[in-house]
Amino acid sequence: MSLKPKKIYSFFFLFISLLFFIYTFYRSEIYNGGLFRTNYLFYYFFSSILIFLAFFYIYSNKKINLYFIITIISVIVGLYFIELYLIFFNSKKTIKNFDTRPLFQFYLDQKKLNKNVTMVFGPSYFFSNSANEKNLLPLSGISNSETIFCNESGEYAFYKSDRFGFNNPDDQWNKFFFEYFIVGDSFAHGACVERPFDIASVLRLKNSNVINLAFQGNGPLTEYATLREYLKPNVKNILWFYYEENDLHDLTKEKKNKILINYLIDFNYSQNLLFKQNSIDNIIKQEIIKIEDKNLFQINSIKNNKIIEHINNFLKIYETRRLIFLILQNIINPIKPTKDFENILFLANKLATENNSKLYFVYLPRYSRYVSNFRQPNINDFKIMMERIGIEFIDIDKEIFKKEADPLSLFPFGSQNHYNALGYSKIANIIYQRTR
Repeated sequence: MSLKPKKIYSFFFLFISLLFFIYTFYRSEIYNGGLFRTNYLFYYFFSSILIFLAFFYIYSNKKINLYFIITIISVIVGLYFIELYLIFFNSKKTIKNFDTRPLFQFYLDQKKLNKNVTMVFGPSYFFSNSANEKNLLPLSGISNSETIFCNESGEYAFYKSDRFGFNNPDDQWNKFFFEYFIVGDSFAHGACVERPFDIASVLRLKNSNVINLAFQGNGPLTEYATLREYLKPNVKNILWFYYEENDLHDLTKEKKNKILINYLIDFNYSQNLLFKQNSIDNIIKQEIIKIEDKNLFQINSIKNNKIIEHINNFLKIYETRRLIFLILQNIINPIKPTKDFENILFLANKLATENNSKLYFVYLPRYSRYVSNFRQPNINDFKIMMERIGIEFIDIDKEIFKKEADPLSLFPFGSQNHYNALGYSKIANIIYQRTR
């Protein structure tokens, strides 16, 4: 007996729903080892609902099917109305004359004015890309170059990289004594502000010598490797910046890189990067040239691309999904520190002690804490771990954000971005007070 069209469509819908659920399970439990299950809860829930609806549709009668279809259509229409509201709401947070050019388009335009300009191109690009014949993993950017960073306030931020490709005035490396060495990701790197508004620059304004080794996209293992390669004697304090939303996620990617793993298994391992900056520069420049040649960003018309981007985001209900994810982050406890993470911090503290330096763990809160009054993340596991290792813990949420009448004022336009200049300044001031 042949199947009716309704049955065929229903079983096909069920098959697709099951595939969606299985793929979610693979990404959450196998690929990421269950470490970021919170990030996949929405997709678990959504795929489970789809499976239930498929079974319901298969075994229901025509009248119920009609109600079912009307309900589904109503939900979809409702989601798109929510999306329109969020788009309109977020559009109020922007400013006139906001430079909306994508980073690569801006880079190409700037290159017409200065052929030596470059853009931020960090270690994370190479995590899954041992993509050079010299088997060298850069832990910094291109040296002595005008570097385009990012744009969250309306204009792109630039910085002149130092001799090793980091975001420092080059003469800092000539100092004999250093008050601070900094490691971290984009927040510590200084996104998306210019000097003197990043954390390292604010500390320098207090007559401190500061070397900033942080880089966009870095995770814990890269930060430890960077310390191993670039740490100098006569450093009083090492500031380890940890951003709660993605640092442990970065660690799962870092552990798949054979070069980075060497820093964990061999305490004498080094790439000797201090003496290989020319090679680092060439490797990164070659990768940027490849991007230009392949035209990966496919920029033909900025205006048309922006229209297409907005249409795609609307069809995918991007803002609505992001809001749901933020809510889930707030009502569910965050991930706990892993044994690998504790081992890295133990080794970093050991390195600091051997260098006669003191290591501070600076815990940076995520934006989603402040969008509503949901339960706050529990960071006691991190505090207990640092106490066990012997690292002083600086809780930026407790020290700064909880004391603000409007914590969102420390983000550009109150939106989900990096901190703004005021936020960075307050963090630097607290660190200075706590490390005296």
